[in-house]
Amino acid sequence: MLDDLESLASRILACEQERRLSSAQIRQRHEDFFHPIDPKPANGYFGAVDGGLLSEEYQGFELVLVRAVGVRYEYNDGALVSVSYFPSALPDPKLFQYDIPVEEENIGPLRSLTRLLVEIGTALDFVRNVDLDYLFLDGSILPQLVDKPRGGGSELKQLYKDVIRTYRSLYKECSERGTVLAGVVKDSKGDRVATYLNEGRMRDPVWLKYAMNLGEMTEPIPYADNPSDQATLKDIGEDLASRVWIFYLKASDYDLPFRVEFYADSPDLGEELASILLPLSSANRMFTIPPFLLEADIRARLAQKSMAYIREFLEKRLGIEYNLFRMRGANKPF
Repeated sequence: MLDDLESLASRILACEQERRLSSAQIRQRHEDFFHPIDPKPANGYFGAVDGGLLSEEYQGFELVLVRAVGVRYEYNDGALVSVSYFPSALPDPKLFQYDIPVEEENIGPLRSLTRLLVEIGTALDFVRNVDLDYLFLDGSILPQLVDKPRGGGSELKQLYKDVIRTYRSLYKECSERGTVLAGVVKDSKGDRVATYLNEGRMRDPVWLKYAMNLGEMTEPIPYADNPSDQATLKDIGEDLASRVWIFYLKASDYDLPFRVEFYADSPDLGEELASILLPLSSANRMFTIPPFLLEADIRARLAQKSMAYIREFLEKRLGIEYNLFRMRGANKPF
């Protein structure tokens, strides 16, 4: 085992050295793609929404427990003035029960779509009921391909359609109210920037951490060259997907650059977002994320005891029938 670990460590070091060299070469070929940022103090109302999920399988049905929370930070010349929550600081989670047959490949989409329905729905209600200059989602502002069911019954397909419709309503509401809609992807697995620059397929944060200097952003680029070629973007609608832009921001030398997505008619808004996010994200050098998103993440988390409470209630209510389900091994925490 020790020899294997030594070998692994050597391979990682060699790989990092290769990445460092290739990243420097990419930087030289695309120097104009990287821009220094002029930090600006935050002003106005910054909203953030995140969702937490627990799931458990039972014989013949699936339980999904979801909580979503909106957080609003008010800033004045960079100083935090107030903090408020929507619909509350610690809302009760919502319990969904599915007794439809679900193929193994659709279990993930079922859970993810349920979370998105609550999370994006909360974001929509948030912007409708609370004054916000900016609304940030934790993660992408578009549904991902892994969220789309592969086949499945009519109820699962309807769930997907409901999520798509809620996304479209959110874009429309933000546009009408003048609220900037953006998302922060903390640990992106994407290779969009590398492929955009014709540098092959590489996970963007892995090479950008060497290519970018502290306090820089990448040039904002379209989320996709041809949205109609991607299933979920086609479902959202090319008219909306073509207005989504992305860039990376490096706020610390001790953390990976993070990806920012935003919805706008042009990429010009990217520089404004970067200039505001840079000072907000630099407070913790080891974990660069805007504080309002971190607060939303903490508030939305669900403890395993939440599902344990449901199990205990069902056990008392159903007695031996419930215990038979457990004996058959149907209870598997997600």
